[in-house]
Amino acid sequence: MFSSDSAFFSSIRSIIKKMHQISDRELTRYGISHAEMRILLFLYENEECRQEELSRVMGIDRTNIGRSLKKLEGLGYVVRDKDPDDARSFLITLDERGRDLQVDLEKLKTDIEATVTKGVSSADFEAISKLLQIIDNNLSWNNYESIKNE
Repeated sequence: MFSSDSAFFSSIRSIIKKMHQISDRELTRYGISHAEMRILLFLYENEECRQEELSRVMGIDRTNIGRSLKKLEGLGYVVRDKDPDDARSFLITLDERGRDLQVDLEKLKTDIEATVTKGVSSADFEAISKLLQIIDNNLSWNNYESIKNE
């Protein structure tokens, strides 16, 4: 992408961009994006959650999460109800239409992941996964600050 980029960083950006493009193209039939699919996939594993939790877990700011939830709610995929314990918060749950998408969305996720890993041995995939977890951990704010100041 940039002439000064290493192949590693350029490849990571390219992989993520292509995964998003493929999923966005496949998801047009449901009227959602890959970010909205991630929200639904999270809700399949968690019966309900607060909007703030989604924002934190997804690493997406509250404004964008709110926009995505409003869209998903309009499509009948999720329900946002006031949290009875905190009137400032919303509890997010799946609506019936959202539940009906589960098999399709999980298959799409699996298909994309299978495409990404085609031709990669399980040992290589494990090693790459471990390396990326270390890199991801290095990018926590506290680690970044301490590494930068070394």
